[in-house]
Amino acid sequence: MGALKKYLVYAIILAVLSAAAVFLNELRTAREYAEHPEFAVKTPPAPSRGEEFRKPSQSGLMDSSELAWMLREGIILDVWDRIISDGPERERYNARVREYNDLAVAIEYRESAMNSAVTLVERSKGEVVRSSEDEAMSLVMPENIKKDARASVVWRVQKYLKLLGYYAGDITGKEERKTTDAVKTFEIRTDSEPTGKIDEPFAKELREIWISRNIPVSVGFGGSSRGTPPRSF
Repeated sequence: MGALKKYLVYAIILAVLSAAAVFLNELRTAREYAEHPEFAVKTPPAPSRGEEFRKPSQSGLMDSSELAWMLREGIILDVWDRIISDGPERERYNARVREYNDLAVAIEYRESAMNSAVTLVERSKGEVVRSSEDEAMSLVMPENIKKDARASVVWRVQKYLKLLGYYAGDITGKEERKTTDAVKTFEIRTDSEPTGKIDEPFAKELREIWISRNIPVSVGFGGSSRGTPPRSF
């Protein structure tokens, strides 16, 4: 019992010392802000509920919600870049990249805010890839193809096979020999029976494979905490 009492006394002393250290640290921080109020002005406010992703202003210290917006936007642009090749849709992508660059060159943040942003985007990165893939595919699919159920399936199969490196022909929505040959090649290389069949389940299977390969392993800008290189386009 004597040893137990001794350990309890030690534990109480350690708890008191820890509380005192926290109090002294907060007191010192308050004194620093009183002497240098500009520090308090620069500290970004914590994001409120429903503002996990907030587009940054043109300058200033970014909080976690603004950093999360930048990280998410980077993933979206990566997906768009792989799907959108040319035409007016590519100009839309380029405009979005220019806007991102204007914000990226002025990035400044605290490590605690970045850690919170990375955690948030890490949890949602799969869904970000899925939603941005949906949007990009909708942008590039011709309107006449969208109105034809069969052509839509063939078009998507051609598109995904091309993105995955199995098809080198034009993406027309027309079921031609080179398309079925590409399907068979894919089936052979994935240890499936080479049927050459093109249908909705196969299009969805290709989509899932492409998405799984394009979810980023990690989320972040890389480099220092003061700015990030502009994206090229």
